[in-house]
Amino acid sequence: MTHPTQIGFLGGGHMSRALISGLVSRANSEIGPSSIHVFDRNAEKNNSLHNEFDINKHASAVDLVSASDVVIIAIKPQGVKQALLDLRSPLLSRPRLLLSVAAGVTTHSMQDWLGDSVAIARAMPNMSALIGQGATGLYACHTVTDQQKGLVEQILTTVGVCEWVDSDQQLDLVTALSGSGPAYFLLMLNSMIKHAVKAGLNEASAKRLAIQTMKGTALLIEQGDAEVADLIDQIRSPNGTTDRAIRSFTKDDLDTSVANAMQAARDRAQEMACNLDN
Repeated sequence: MTHPTQIGFLGGGHMSRALISGLVSRANSEIGPSSIHVFDRNAEKNNSLHNEFDINKHASAVDLVSASDVVIIAIKPQGVKQALLDLRSPLLSRPRLLLSVAAGVTTHSMQDWLGDSVAIARAMPNMSALIGQGATGLYACHTVTDQQKGLVEQILTTVGVCEWVDSDQQLDLVTALSGSGPAYFLLMLNSMIKHAVKAGLNEASAKRLAIQTMKGTALLIEQGDAEVADLIDQIRSPNGTTDRAIRSFTKDDLDTSVANAMQAARDRAQEMACNLDN
């Protein structure tokens, strides 16, 4: 009988909760509650996850690592280096896959701390993963096998869609696109609601209409086969209301504003990685 893969979560925060919830609720999954482990220094988080999902809780990080075939690093980026150095011996005691969801901590850095033979993958999920609608970028170093990559996908697709990239640097692009992306849409949404209210619309109505507009547009793109630019043209009648609004966006150089914002996010991701290396 094949031994079920044991999945350990180092850290019991929001992302761990989302992934654990996705794993235990997925029908016909080989990874059930008895194969999931957690350790968080906060005993309340440990107990909460254990009680809610009937998973295994551990009294120490060493115990967690010893019980796990896959260790998911789900702690604050600033604490990853020291945690991995402290856990180096148990982590290297047998082959394991490390999967990090800590922003800005590169596979190169983690291999510097643990050795370049360790199988390490990174995932960059976004906030929507908390409701199972996330968009996640994935990257694996050369020591990760195809079977292990399949396992990474199995874990992350429980909270949304995943896309593999070719380098840590491309994962910085994913951070700027989908990692920070929800805030861009929310910024636009908030501006639309504020202007509608200022112009005289009831706030509750403005919020409801704006949210449904965003939701409906996303589904229209996802469920149809038209390109985004073609959908814009379908909505945009010549010299109509949408045309006039888009001309205003163009005049204010929306494309450049978005490009600058995404570059700023990407630059910050790279700065964070450099700071964590030092």
